[in-house]
This record gives sequence, structure tokens and C-alpha cells, in this order.
Amino acid sequence: MMHEKHKGHEAMHAEMMLILMGTLIVAQALLLFWKSRHLRSYQVCQLAIVLFGVVYSTIMYKPKKLSGLTIIAVIATSDL
Repeated sequence: MMHEKHKGHEAMHAEMMLILMGTLIVAQALLLFWKSRHLRSYQVCQLAIVLFGVVYSTIMYKPKKLSGLTIIAVIATSDL
């Protein structure tokens, strides 16, 4: 009974997977385009995202995540 009720879901899942893969490819291409054209703003946004993770980890007290994000933030700021 359950299999009959959900017939056709395999096609829907395949379509969702294709949409996901297409979205990831387009997003990656846009990020590479942004980085090649506007490096400074790309780096500033990247740093802001990493620092947000550091602040969030500090507030929520997640030391493992905090140490990794802090290292990434230090490396990211060395390019600016």
C-alpha cells in the first residue's frame, strides 16, 4: 500500500538532484567570476563570513569549531 501511494517519487528525487547539481555548478561559476573581477570585495565578504562563525562559536561556546575558524580568520586577514 505504501509503495503504491508513493509511486513516481523516484523521478521527483532525480529531478531534485539535477536541480541541486545545476545550482551548485552555477553558484561555483559565479563565485569564481566574482573573485576574478572584484578580489577585494570577495575577500572582505569571505572574512566577514568567517568572523561571523567565530563570533557565533564564541557565543555558543563550541571550542573545537572556534579554534578552526580562528585559524582560518588569521589566514584570511593575512591577505588583506
